[in-house]
Amino acid sequence: MARYEPQEVDVTICVDDTLSKGVESWAWYGLQPINRLTVPNGTVLMTSLQSPEELLKDIHKKDAPYNLALIPAKASFSGLWVYKEDHTEARILGALAKLQPGFLSLDAVCAAIQEAEWGSELKAASARKAHDRLTTRPVKIIEGNSETPFSFRGSHFSVDGAMVEPKPSHRIPIWLGSYGPKALALTGRMADGWNPSYPYAPPAVLGPMRDRVLRAAEAAGRDPSAIECSYNVPVQVRDGVPQQPRMVNGSADEVVDKLAALFRLGMTTLVFWPRGRDEQLERLTNDVLPLLRESVG
Repeated sequence: MARYEPQEVDVTICVDDTLSKGVESWAWYGLQPINRLTVPNGTVLMTSLQSPEELLKDIHKKDAPYNLALIPAKASFSGLWVYKEDHTEARILGALAKLQPGFLSLDAVCAAIQEAEWGSELKAASARKAHDRLTTRPVKIIEGNSETPFSFRGSHFSVDGAMVEPKPSHRIPIWLGSYGPKALALTGRMADGWNPSYPYAPPAVLGPMRDRVLRAAEAAGRDPSAIECSYNVPVQVRDGVPQQPRMVNGSADEVVDKLAALFRLGMTTLVFWPRGRDEQLERLTNDVLPLLRESVG
């Protein structure tokens, strides 16, 4: 019986050898080794023009021996939902008949291909060629990429055998847009930056919230000044409009004064959310930012 997310498989099929570095599940468990679900002495079946030795530089080590079977071919998929009429499906079926003869016979495969709406005698011939030309190489537990997948067992979430690719060139900072007392304290203890938004943390409460973050950082033995304080600010530059409680709006001079006050509250970076069409970007760029730079130095 077919399963959407099987726990183990006798044959892992990969029709794009770039996935030898790892594959990301639909359910998103992170990037996982291509052979992770392959049973001991099972088979990873790949289409590739590379040698097994080249592929094993990327395929991760497994704690049990398995087999690497290759169909000489280029990658079958060039992108999500992109289908190539290159007989790959027929060749895979022919290869499966050789790998799992108790499950599929070559004659049955070829008959099914000819009867299928997408099938033909030519595709059946491709299945037979794949069956005859398939090469299989045993892979020992000492062979493969030695990078260790990441696993974590938490109270609420777990990660099992995830690979992170591409590797970051530097440490990735953690920023939290937190609001409640516990979350603000957590931000101070653990995060590199605080990034609230104006509609949910207006200026009247922004200062006390920031103080809670910094006090938590100091209590945790951290340097409070090392925490960046960024603020998402909806902005509308328009003369003669009523003041709105969930955004900074008004004339250019009024907007500059309000934005400068945010810096005085201790915010180090402002992220603008212009409210309006392209003309708002122009007014913000030309009428507000030069004056704001002068105001805050």
